[in-house]
Amino acid sequence: MPYGSFSIRESPSVNMIHEWTVAIQDMWHLKPTEPPERPLDLLTQLLVSQALLDSNRFQILSLDQWTALKSQNSELTERQQHLKHNIRLEKCMQTISPISSNLQLSELQHRWEYVNDKCQEMKEGLLKHTAAVLNRGLTLHIREREEIMERVQDTLTRYEDWERAQCLAQKEKELDLLWKKMSTFAVQRRGWVAERDQYRKELAELGCQTDRIEKEQIESKRLEVRRLETLVQEQSRMIDERDEKISRLQHRPDMREQEWKAHQKKMDCDFDTLMINYDNIITTAADLNSHRMRYEQRIQQLSSKVFELETSLIEEKIQRIRASNLTDLNGEFQKLVSYIQLNHEQKLLQEIQDKLLLKRQLRELQQQTKPIFNSIKVQTE
Repeated sequence: MPYGSFSIRESPSVNMIHEWTVAIQDMWHLKPTEPPERPLDLLTQLLVSQALLDSNRFQILSLDQWTALKSQNSELTERQQHLKHNIRLEKCMQTISPISSNLQLSELQHRWEYVNDKCQEMKEGLLKHTAAVLNRGLTLHIREREEIMERVQDTLTRYEDWERAQCLAQKEKELDLLWKKMSTFAVQRRGWVAERDQYRKELAELGCQTDRIEKEQIESKRLEVRRLETLVQEQSRMIDERDEKISRLQHRPDMREQEWKAHQKKMDCDFDTLMINYDNIITTAADLNSHRMRYEQRIQQLSSKVFELETSLIEEKIQRIRASNLTDLNGEFQKLVSYIQLNHEQKLLQEIQDKLLLKRQLRELQQQTKPIFNSIKVQTE
């Protein structure tokens, strides 16, 4: 694995680089202040650091590939154990037949080294797959959170602009309609008043003519007078009806205005209720966000503590097996690799569970906000 292949452009984010740097620094601070007399610790730390930095370039294996790699690793491990057992037997037989035992022992050692290299490659592939899955989950989580925040901000902006424009347009239409009705009623009223004055003037003229006719031709114009009186009564009745109609038309705008005020008051009450519900939703979302941040901080603290404990455990195991022979070292190394692999699998399972929990909370929040947005849309329409 080349140590110079890392690039800033390949890293997921600046925050992750900072976190990795802090983790590496903590790891170095936990290491005993000794000169380079313990190359195993230095090699382990360098491998862990490079795995963290190169995790974004690892590929995720398919289920079939991962299963095949797992089975191959198990087979190679069993084969390695078998070869180790044969090497022990050949070493025991070396005292009886040194020449043939040396040849067989050399061949078995070469085969064991080949199988050991293959086993290391398999384990490296599994660790790369685990690191790539963790990196992919973190990247998808950050991307989904950014998309959700952008979608919520865009929805709020579009709703505020649309509501303001709809309200202004509705008010302008209603104002124009009221002005048109008032202008029409004023013109009609002036026409009716002028017509009534004309009728009264004509009535006065007819009265004068009736007086003159009564003096000159009382008998000949009596029938004409009755007809004119009947005509005056009909005209008066028509004038009264028109006056009553004018009064009704004058009261109609007032009634319309009262109805509009009542409707506007009801809309204001409904809007206040919707705003209160919206504030409650925002408060709930903020509480959820604060809980999530607190849980994430707690997870980071626990992860740091686990990392410190793992580092201490590794150092303790290395110190314990320092004086052991090669066989014990290999056994302890296999146990250490199995422990690291199991720990990585547990962390991967925990990350998947946290991601599912976050998705379920987001779906519940969307289901809670959707009826409120629908009610706001219905009220504005």
